[in-house]
Amino acid sequence: MNRRRFFLVTATAMISARNAGAEEDARISLRVAGGKLMGGPRVIRLKRNAAVVLTVLSDTPDELHVHGYNLELKLLPNQATTLSFVAKHTGRFTFELHEAHTELGAFEIYPE
Repeated sequence: MNRRRFFLVTATAMISARNAGAEEDARISLRVAGGKLMGGPRVIRLKRNAAVVLTVLSDTPDELHVHGYNLELKLLPNQATTLSFVAKHTGRFTFELHEAHTELGAFEIYPE
């Protein structure tokens, strides 16, 4: 039986995509206020093929963009929004607020 494990990433951390045959997923929560990251990691380190669930709470409307993956998440004021994806590409991929033109952090995806 294949069980998925979820982790809340609250600091820079390495999350393994495989651990003794069990898949692990990354659950990341970010809090944005005034166009700045107020809570959550700035650098999120993952192993390739990890499933990512990113939840963002912002005090203003904006759009979060994950470069390299070309993913976008519409942010509504004071409403948590979620973006899910699989970290298939290795490298460093920044994420930013489009309207505020503010880089919030980066995903670092490492080979398995």
